[in-house]
Amino acid sequence: MEHLNLDIQKIAETAPAPNGGAYPAAMIDIAKYWVALANGKAPRWNEFRITALGDATPHMTILHKLEDGRFAFEFCGSAVSALFGQDLTGETVTAFEGTRAEINWAERVRPVLADGGCHVQAGVAEPPYTSPIDFLALDVPLRNADNDEIGYIVGCTVPRMH
Repeated sequence: MEHLNLDIQKIAETAPAPNGGAYPAAMIDIAKYWVALANGKAPRWNEFRITALGDATPHMTILHKLEDGRFAFEFCGSAVSALFGQDLTGETVTAFEGTRAEINWAERVRPVLADGGCHVQAGVAEPPYTSPIDFLALDVPLRNADNDEIGYIVGCTVPRMH
């Protein structure tokens, strides 16, 4: 995966690009929502409302950090499931191991945990029976309701058009 040094504030202030451009509408919607909730640091999980994201919801994943350090997929949107041919709900990954649906989720989780910030990455999934799928991913942290630890990571995964 290629880590893109993009500022979430800039993404939130951008108009959606037509035809799957650099910042798809779902990514912009999630960036705007996260920025509106954040007050200089990651918002708390209990402030987050999936229903506030409307059309972006099918492109979302929600990872919840378990007590043993693993992350469980609590939600996998229909567009993500369709894109990679698998519903990840209930699957688990760690920050060190976790390729699911041909995506290295551990690689996506690590930078968010390292600095508590938002990260955009570009990657290619290569399912065994289909062509490679280019995608853009935005991952945003949410803190636990009762402490400042990152307890959730909301992801947005969209196909990347060239």
